[in-house]
Amino acid sequence: MQKPPETFNVRASPNQSKTNPTICTIWIHIRYADNRATFSTGQTCDYASFDKATQTVLKRPDLNVMIAEFFRRAYALHKEMLIAEQPVDVKKIAIALQNKAPVPPPIPTVAECIARMAEREKERLDVGEIVQRTYWKNLRWGEDFRLFLLAVLGKKAPLTDVKAAHAKQMVRWLQQHRGLSRNVAQSTVVYARAILGWAVDNDWLLKNPFQSFRRKLDPIERVTLTETEIARFFTVPLESKALRDVRDVFCFLLLTGMSFADCEGLRAKHFELDGQGGFIIRKARRKTGQFAVIPLRPQAIAIIEHHHPAWPNLPTTDEPVLPMQRNAPLNRAIKQIAAFAGVEKSVSTKVARNSMATYLLNKGVPLPSIGSVLGHASTTTTLTFYAKTSPEKVVNDLQDFDYQLNKQ
Repeated sequence: MQKPPETFNVRASPNQSKTNPTICTIWIHIRYADNRATFSTGQTCDYASFDKATQTVLKRPDLNVMIAEFFRRAYALHKEMLIAEQPVDVKKIAIALQNKAPVPPPIPTVAECIARMAEREKERLDVGEIVQRTYWKNLRWGEDFRLFLLAVLGKKAPLTDVKAAHAKQMVRWLQQHRGLSRNVAQSTVVYARAILGWAVDNDWLLKNPFQSFRRKLDPIERVTLTETEIARFFTVPLESKALRDVRDVFCFLLLTGMSFADCEGLRAKHFELDGQGGFIIRKARRKTGQFAVIPLRPQAIAIIEHHHPAWPNLPTTDEPVLPMQRNAPLNRAIKQIAAFAGVEKSVSTKVARNSMATYLLNKGVPLPSIGSVLGHASTTTTLTFYAKTSPEKVVNDLQDFDYQLNKQ
């Protein structure tokens, strides 16, 4: 009889229960040459879910982590015996593994996973990895994910119950029961995909069930103001000082392309000389952290001078440069001014930023320059979400094209 080769081998196998054949106990087998040792891990699973080829348990990442840890420690002990020039004793290895048997980590429920993700988001906020707005948005999306799974799977559903089909079902549920638009519902599912990906990183899941989900956003018609409508905002007579202050803020946003949040955080330290006798605003966007470089036009400087006659010597306090208020009442006042100016559009602080981008594009300003003013990392964002070519610009461009053809 040929002697077995002196190879070290560790494997796992299922041992069916005699009383209930659908249940099995996981055993570990160690072999070196003709020496063998076998012991039970004490962990059970469905017999049909144990894959003998890969020695893993389907939908049980906790048990798979445990099996992998047994294998790792067994091979490490074998290597230590070889280095120490000791005889390889599989029984000693088996006893050592049983004395320090790895305990499979408990897999959190869906609700517990989302709660832990919320704690992680708080840590990211504390170290400055995300801004306050992103933090609250992620918390809201996580809560919507929890409510959906609570309605579909129940209170204590394990993570392994989440399926790929739930992604599209979640979009429909959020629209029907939470009143979200299709675009926002899809963005919520994308964040849910990030939560499940984090669960995979923590070995709570073997595979992200939402991995194949992709957003297909509906086009959004963004409101912009024409040059005539912008002129009306600047010139409409207003008796109320409060409304005049609101108009100053709105016109400043029009002239700079700043968002409400960035204008609210504008301080004296953000103004710099541009090297040509003028001034620029250099400020990181609150939403993305991307720096925006905004040349100050004479009209924008005039607005600042109206509130700070000592310009460019601005107060170094932590007060906003302009008379800001909360976004909601500010937008209500802007709509009042729009009505006085005869502008029949739903105008808000966001419209000022859109209008400024569109105006610059129609005036032939290159996209990289517009993106720099708006604080975009990519010109794709500028063109897709903000810049909108006016019909007049298209007509003029085609007329110029016809003129060039006639000259040839």
